This record gives sequence, structure tokens and C-alpha cells, in this order.
Amino acid sequence: MLTRDAQNFDEHGRRHQYRVNVLGERVLRVCEHVQHNPDAPCNEAQGAVATVLAPDALPQHLLELAIRATASVGLPLGGVDLVPERGGVVFEVNVHPVLDVPQGFETVTVPFVLAHLTGTANPISPRHESLRPHR
Repeated sequence: MLTRDAQNFDEHGRRHQYRVNVLGERVLRVCEHVQHNPDAPCNEAQGAVATVLAPDALPQHLLELAIRATASVGLPLGGVDLVPERGGVVFEVNVHPVLDVPQGFETVTVPFVLAHLTGTANPISPRHESLRPHR
């Protein structure tokens, strides 16, 4: 019942969501998850098929939603699980996004390490107050 309550079904009746890895104001990686079993969670460990997409494959409002969701919990780096259906819904913001995934090293790990080495580990710019967490 919980799985179906999420209402993250595509037009073919499959479960559907994205994992969007965010660093500050930047989307680093987008992975689409499709689960053919409507009663199973939409993650790879439960049999979902994962496809890495270019970040610009998502509409801008979903990218901004992922950035705001990460900032709202005070994280510089996060893995946001979101659903595009119904205009965009955030399911979860993961503090430890998985790094050992296809293209994870070059798209997530390297930018994260570089941000720490260059002193921009929390690269949320002061000019974007709307992206800062509310206190």
C-alpha cells in the first residue's frame, strides 16, 4: 500500500523517479529509475532499471526543485529522489549519495573532492537566498 500511495507511475503503469545529485547550486548527475513491479520500491536494489541522463534532460523546474530540496536540509551535497509526475515531488534527500554507480566517479566524486580542495565545499552563493535553507 505504501508503495502504491507514492503515485509515481508513468503512462505505462511503471514506477518512475529520478535520483538527482546536487552540489551547491549545480546538478552533477541525473539517473532515471524505472521499476516494472508496481509493488516494489523504485530503486536498483529492488530491480529498477537505472539510466544515466544528461542533466539538461530534465525540465528546469525539476532541477531547481532538487537544488532547493538539498539546500533546505542544509546540505552542500545531496542525492534527491524526485518524481516528475504531478508537477514534481521530492521523496527523499540522501546525505550520502551513492558514488560507485555508472559515471559516478567523474560526475559526482571528482566535483565533490574539487569543491573541498578549492574551499568551495558549501558552494551555495549568497546571491541566491531562495536556495538557502529557511531558519
